[in-house]
Amino acid sequence: MEVIENNNSKEPIEENIIKMAQRRVSFKKHLMSYLIVSCIFWSIWLVSGMGYPWPVWPMFGWGIAIAFNYMSAYKNSSLFSVENEIDQIKKERQQS
Repeated sequence: MEVIENNNSKEPIEENIIKMAQRRVSFKKHLMSYLIVSCIFWSIWLVSGMGYPWPVWPMFGWGIAIAFNYMSAYKNSSLFSVENEIDQIKKERQQS
C-alpha cells in the first residue's frame, strides 16, 4: 500500500485507486492531444482548399483508441480486470 500526503497528514491509499487515477489522467492527456491535433488537421484542410475532408479518417481511427482509453479509465470493466483474473486463478488452484 502506498502512502500519499494529503493536507499534511499521511493517509494510505489503495493501489487500485492510484492506478485508476493514473488512467484517468492519462485519458485526459490523450483526449487533449486528440483535440489539438484534430484542430490542426482541420485547419490544414481549411487552408488547403477544403477538398476531400481527409481529416475525418485520422479522427475516426484515433477516436476508436480514445473510446477504449475512456472505457479503461472510467468504466470498471470486469472482463479485463487483472484482479478478477487473479481471483479466478486462485479458485482454479483451490479446486485442483
